[in-house]
Amino acid sequence: MTSNYAGTIWSALIQLILVPLYIKLLGVESYGLIGFFVTLQAVIQVLDLGLSPAINREMARSSAMGAPGREIRDVVKTLECIYCGAGLVIGLVIALSATLIATRWVNVKSIPLGEVKTAIALMGLTAAFQWPMSFYSDGLLGLQRQALVNGLKVIFSTVTGLGAIAVLMLVSRSVSMFFVWQAGIVLIQVFVTRKMLWRSLITPEDRERPTFRLESLSHIWRFSLGMTGISLTSVMLIQSDKVILSKILTMEHFGYYMLATSVANFLPQLVSPVFVAVFPTLSKMVVTKDVEGQQQQFHLCAQLISVIVYPIAMTFIFFSHSIITLWTRNEGLAVYSSPVLSFLAIGAVFNSIMVLPYTLQLAHGWTKIGVTINVFLVCLMIPYTIVAAKLYGAQGAATTWILLNALYIGIGAPLTFRRLLPGEGWRWFGKDVLLPMCTILGSVMLVWLVMPRYGSMLLMATKLLMSLLFSYSAALAASGDIRRKILALISRS
Repeated sequence: MTSNYAGTIWSALIQLILVPLYIKLLGVESYGLIGFFVTLQAVIQVLDLGLSPAINREMARSSAMGAPGREIRDVVKTLECIYCGAGLVIGLVIALSATLIATRWVNVKSIPLGEVKTAIALMGLTAAFQWPMSFYSDGLLGLQRQALVNGLKVIFSTVTGLGAIAVLMLVSRSVSMFFVWQAGIVLIQVFVTRKMLWRSLITPEDRERPTFRLESLSHIWRFSLGMTGISLTSVMLIQSDKVILSKILTMEHFGYYMLATSVANFLPQLVSPVFVAVFPTLSKMVVTKDVEGQQQQFHLCAQLISVIVYPIAMTFIFFSHSIITLWTRNEGLAVYSSPVLSFLAIGAVFNSIMVLPYTLQLAHGWTKIGVTINVFLVCLMIPYTIVAAKLYGAQGAATTWILLNALYIGIGAPLTFRRLLPGEGWRWFGKDVLLPMCTILGSVMLVWLVMPRYGSMLLMATKLLMSLLFSYSAALAASGDIRRKILALISRS
């Protein structure tokens, strides 16, 4: 898990550091186009058809029963061919739709129409190259090659981000040049990751080459189909605010919203390494019927999420204006973006609470519950998002994330524990979630009430440091399992 956090935090920090530079070099409106591409990537991810998590799960189950055999290699070969074909189709469709998107959807004021069309066509090229990436990465993660995956993530996120800044400064300050660089680096990253996956699957003793066989997918189609339903409805829920706002707002104001989103997205990235590490582990425990191990792993990781995520999230909620001002050195950006960041951070806290129950569902192959809840939420939240965005703009749309995650906790958590970990629900909610949350909330509110609301950059930085110091101390005090783990590690060293 350490390598997962190292890779994720490094990549997130690189993005957070570079966003103000992108805005300075390109302008907020061009950054809005970059935000539109991020949203587009998330929307088309639904076409993954649940195959990435399926291959992760199959690799983990296969490794639990011994070394990967010919059958799993045939599965990988078959899925690889499907992925590459789908990537080409996706890229072509986006490129051919460039004129339609530029004229009928995005609301650009100062960027020439030709530049917007070119940028969107390059988005299609980048999406085509990037499409197989999640497949290769999930395959390696299922084989417990987290260190390798995160090493590649660190290298390529650094090269992609710093290289983009260099290209914009030395070649051309245009959003099209940004996407040219992105496409080239993504292509190299996909080739390297593919090479690493196949090297992990094929040994010198293997004489038979993997072959394309559709029948090899027969045992994963049910899980994959369930994941498709979850992916489709999740994308509709998570991306609805951005899709709707990209149509309603000008691209400049959409850029402000995406600025807040880029900060708030740091919170899910803190949770992601836990999911990446625990999903294969729980999948193995399900195969071996280790119920006690599932309980211990579940509660430990739930407390770990509380300790890592809640202090930063609460700081985002109460000190969003100071964070964006310090980050961008532009108080005008903070005035518009900080309320949105506070709302998104509240939603991110609720979302992090459900990560472990969701992981447990997938480890057991129980995808029906996720699909059912998401369909209900889609029917409720899409109309809510449209009305809220039209009435209250970006801040109204941001409240969608709070409401849908609160409903998901209220519906999904009780059903998950009743079926998969009976008798553990109240212990999870009281000891792993509520106790750390209330303790951390109190410590952050104390700093918020005592310290002056406005002041110099030094005062803002002091408030943030005090908030993090007090809240992390409170988190460790309230999370006994994590505290004991840390003390045990210290005593061993």
